[in-house]
Amino acid sequence: MKFHRTISILILILFFVQVNVNEAICGPTQPTIEIGLNDKAKGKKHKKKLEEFKASVSPTDDLSSFNYHEISYVINADFATVWNCYTTTNPNAVWDGPLNTYSRSYSRNSDMNYTSGDEKQPKAELDMVYELKLNFSKVFNIIVTFQITKLDCDEKVIEFTYGQDNKSHGFQRMVFQPDGDKTRIIHSTRFKSDNKFRDTRIYPKYHEKCLNEYHGNLRAIAEHK
Repeated sequence: MKFHRTISILILILFFVQVNVNEAICGPTQPTIEIGLNDKAKGKKHKKKLEEFKASVSPTDDLSSFNYHEISYVINADFATVWNCYTTTNPNAVWDGPLNTYSRSYSRNSDMNYTSGDEKQPKAELDMVYELKLNFSKVFNIIVTFQITKLDCDEKVIEFTYGQDNKSHGFQRMVFQPDGDKTRIIHSTRFKSDNKFRDTRIYPKYHEKCLNEYHGNLRAIAEHK
């Protein structure tokens, strides 16, 4: 009896440690376990969440206290091809896992909802809202939402702003630059949560892994066009 009780306690400890580790990486406080909801009810819940999306920061906010991360990528494809690839590729191919997986999106311009299983998928557009699953564990997935808050075809800049419900707040910016017959992308991130250890020790490492996968997927597509 004592042995079974000890095992139960250990399982509970592991459960809460796992949840805290997942939170520390970059997601909301809740894992994707929705007890008592069938698939249809879950779909409605997520659809409503995207339609009511609120950005965690605005262009006028003072982000001087936010953490900063920057990394550059060079793609062996011409400027026009790369920009076209980043703005028109099917989101299922953009976030194809194993770390980042596309779940659904919502177009505020057309008031249209899309899920990963839909045959028709949207191109990137201003104000488009996305939901991704970040798969850092075999047990739990982390759901994050973000919105395209800048899509400048003249300056060749794309910005994603994190949702207010995400554990980490902030935004990501991609600046595209011609580099001879190649293309350089400078990807910078401003981020902040309520946990300094998460922001300094955990988030940057896993965030960079997610970025490497994202740009790796698009690089493969652009370089084979």
